[in-house]
Amino acid sequence: MGFFENNNNTSSNDALFALHTGFGNAVHGVNTQFGGTAGLFEANGAGKVTRGVAATVVSPLGIAGFFANTGGGEILSLQNASGEVSSVDGKGIFHFAAGQTFPAGASGLGTITGVTAGSGLFGGGTTGNVSLSIPAAGVSNGMLANPGLSVNAGAGLTGGGPLALGGSTTVALATNTCAAGSAVTAHPFTCTAFPTFGANTFTGGQTMPFLMVSGSGNFGAGVIASNTAGLGVSGNSTNSTGVFGSSVNGYAVFANSTNSIGVFATTSSTSATLAAGVFANSAAGNAGNILLGQSNNVTKFSVDSKGDVTASGNVTASGSVTIGTGGTPILEHLSQTFTVSVPVVVPAACAPSQTVPLTGASDGDTLAMGVQNALTSGGSLTYFAWVSAANTITIRVCNPAGPKSVAITNQTIRVDIWKH
Repeated sequence: MGFFENNNNTSSNDALFALHTGFGNAVHGVNTQFGGTAGLFEANGAGKVTRGVAATVVSPLGIAGFFANTGGGEILSLQNASGEVSSVDGKGIFHFAAGQTFPAGASGLGTITGVTAGSGLFGGGTTGNVSLSIPAAGVSNGMLANPGLSVNAGAGLTGGGPLALGGSTTVALATNTCAAGSAVTAHPFTCTAFPTFGANTFTGGQTMPFLMVSGSGNFGAGVIASNTAGLGVSGNSTNSTGVFGSSVNGYAVFANSTNSIGVFATTSSTSATLAAGVFANSAAGNAGNILLGQSNNVTKFSVDSKGDVTASGNVTASGSVTIGTGGTPILEHLSQTFTVSVPVVVPAACAPSQTVPLTGASDGDTLAMGVQNALTSGGSLTYFAWVSAANTITIRVCNPAGPKSVAITNQTIRVDIWKH
């Protein structure tokens, strides 16, 4: 039990001053009795500016007033002479005095008692969480600040005009026309003349299905194409001719390419009368040529209208070659020269057989020899040969009837083999 008093009305001294510099409490009051008060502060100076409790904190981390009820009851009770006017319960809910509403904030908002859906909206309510939405077709054009738009017809067009949202209008080409022989190629109304039947220059890629070029007299090439990096002429057709050219006195098709194919043709037809390339010369009397193969404007091979083939270079065939109507196909021809020496051979005798290598020779191949006259010793000697083993030729020299031959040294003989 303690009592502290300072009766000096003019003194600013404290009746009670407590200082604690540690982590504890400067003043700690505990009341364990029912209905008692742990700390009671009264300001009884009637008519004076007094304060029952004043709390000051200078630390930004401190709390000027701290109230806790660990038993679950009220945390704070605000009272006047008539008793409690408002309070804060143990859950932190503010209970205001009778007739008081939640105070308005800086925005001026107050207590919401209901939400009513206006025109074009659906929903609202007076209790709980409410929502507002726009129903289907809930907003009409008349409810909008800008209920329409305007479509302006530009140069070369007609139509348009004001248009309500959801409506439609039509914009069309104006009635301007181009002169005969020309067409609209750009807007507003740029007219360009049609290509004439004279010389025409196409500056862009052109798609011309079923293009046919024809002429008479000294017309030159039926089709002329030139390209520095791609195909000179390329034609594609499903059931007909990809590129067809016809000329009386010039080239039917002329193509020039610097780094690629001049004319390329392919077909998937299995017909015996069709081919990837068909060349025909319709001149009377089998005159003229069907095909010319040239290098630097010099003809290297040709096929004339009679079918005669002339070539200035070598001709190589990987398949068989048939000579004449009804001839036997020849698959391969081998030819090689050998150096032979023949001793003196008496009549009715033969010299020892000689074997020489010939790559590719097979048993049973047709064989022929080219024998110089000097090798016959005046007609006394006879030569014959055969394939005695794979890649091996045996040559035999005999003197059937005399006279005795002379010795032959280091002479050349040729052997030819034909495979069928």
